[in-house]
Amino acid sequence: MRSTGVPAREAGWKQVPALARFVGARMLPLAVFLVLVVGSSAPLASLVLGRRALDERARATAGEVAGWIRGEVQQRPGLWRYDTAKVVGHLRAYAVGEDVDTIVVVDDRGTPLELGGEIERARLLVAPLRWAAADVFVGAERVGAVWVAVSEQRIRRDALLLLLLFGTLGVGLAALMFGIPLRAAGAAELRIRDLVARLERSRSELEALNRDLEARVEARSGELRRTYERLRGQERHLRELSGHALALQEQERRSIARDLHDSVGQALTAIRLHLQLIGERSTDGELARIADRSLRLVDEALEEIRRTVQNLGPAILDDVGLVEALRRYCDDFAERTGIPVHHRVDEPAEPVPGGIESACYRILQEALTNVARHAAPSAVEVRFEAPAERIRLSVRDDGRGFDPRRGESEGHGLAGIRERVELLGGTLSIESGPDAGCTLRVELPRPTGRVPGPARDAGAYDDGT
Repeated sequence: MRSTGVPAREAGWKQVPALARFVGARMLPLAVFLVLVVGSSAPLASLVLGRRALDERARATAGEVAGWIRGEVQQRPGLWRYDTAKVVGHLRAYAVGEDVDTIVVVDDRGTPLELGGEIERARLLVAPLRWAAADVFVGAERVGAVWVAVSEQRIRRDALLLLLLFGTLGVGLAALMFGIPLRAAGAAELRIRDLVARLERSRSELEALNRDLEARVEARSGELRRTYERLRGQERHLRELSGHALALQEQERRSIARDLHDSVGQALTAIRLHLQLIGERSTDGELARIADRSLRLVDEALEEIRRTVQNLGPAILDDVGLVEALRRYCDDFAERTGIPVHHRVDEPAEPVPGGIESACYRILQEALTNVARHAAPSAVEVRFEAPAERIRLSVRDDGRGFDPRRGESEGHGLAGIRERVELLGGTLSIESGPDAGCTLRVELPRPTGRVPGPARDAGAYDDGT
């Protein structure tokens, strides 16, 4: 039966929740310690205090007996030890009804007096005795000694009763201290297990929601990617349309310039020749003066048409190409305004489409015009480069500068440059400040498709009119 009972107890202990087993294993030594402390503290204290009281009683009794014998010795110096009946009668008052177990009286030679069995009780084997002694002196002479033994039986009995009482109390306290945390730990573990199960269910639900969310995000991302690709395609298409629009605008401007040059310019030239002939052949002085004034008006009109034709359609692009046109314009600007222009214009890595050429030329025109009108610089630097992917143009001056955030509203003419750059999908940056000069940088992408430019074989014309 014992061999089957131990595994049964072990199986029952294993059925206790793990947290409760852990707490029980940690609390068991403390519970045992509590039983030992509570159960033994009061009995030990009672035993120690009782022994001290017995020792005091024994010493007091020995002192009293020694005092009585001292009086007897003084009265009967040689006979006191022979009157045993009187000694026994006196000692019986100390021995009967007290814890005093044995009283032994010895003389100065250490010989015990024969006091009889009433005083020398035979309880020596029943309980341990505690002895106390007192010497009997008469003057300075030691005439004997008294030995008193007291029994520990009563205090041991009281200590055993206290041990039983406080042991029971200690066991009860230990059971409470052991059982309450054990029960609380078991309940807590059950609660924790329930929470863990709920967390597992929540995690499973979250994983399912996460998978569903990932699927939705993936689907939404696919839609966004497709939308983004459509927007990029629309942006590319818009840029191509913008390039076509600019190219058509340049073609229209050149067509207008060509018409002005071929029709109005030729007509004004013919009128000028006729006026010149009238002035040369007229004999009327008044008529000659009118012809001369008319000739000057015609010259001014021709000059205005020449400038208009130049602004409408830069024929120099058709004649010498973009690089040389930019260099010549920088030189013409320096000669016309007196502002030194240091230019570095690199040959492009690949041919620049006609629409981009016109845009670069127009941007340089507008930028240098703004410099001449507003900057009052001592010098200007122009940089142009056209590698394989990007076309870059920068104009920097050391003039008075301005606030770029207010430049367009103050008439610096940057709005036209910005619109032209944005239509071609490029970027415009302006760095400036009061008395800090200005740097204008333009980057234009090379179009993936062909951006048509003005037809260079449509008949170039001379802008000299």
